[in-house]
Amino acid sequence: MTKKVTDSNSIRAEISELIACLYLMSKGFAIFRNMIPKGPIDFVAVNLETKEAHFIDAKTVVRKGHKARRRHTPEQEKLKVIFAYLSPNQAQEMLENYHINFVNEKGEDIEI
Repeated sequence: MTKKVTDSNSIRAEISELIACLYLMSKGFAIFRNMIPKGPIDFVAVNLETKEAHFIDAKTVVRKGHKARRRHTPEQEKLKVIFAYLSPNQAQEMLENYHINFVNEKGEDIEI
C-alpha cells in the first residue's frame, strides 16, 4: 500500500497551511507567512483591493466529518486570529487534481 503524502502530522499541517495560502492568493490576497515555527498565527492575508489584513492560523481536521473548533489563545483573541480548517482528504484530493509539469535544463519534460 502506497503511503499518502498526508500521513505525517507535520506534513499534513504544512500542506493545510499552504493550501489555505494558495486559496486566498487565488481570491486576490497577498500572503505573508510566519518565519518561526511557533506563534499565534501562521500567516497574514491582505486583501489587495480593500487593504484589509487578516491574521490566519491554519488547522488540520483529522477525523472524517469532524468539525473541530479549537479555542483561541488569549493572544489570538486579542489579535482577532481567524482559524482556517482543512481536512487531509481535501488536501490530498486537491494535490492529486493539480498538475505540474517539471522541465529540466534542456527544456525536456521530466518526472520527479
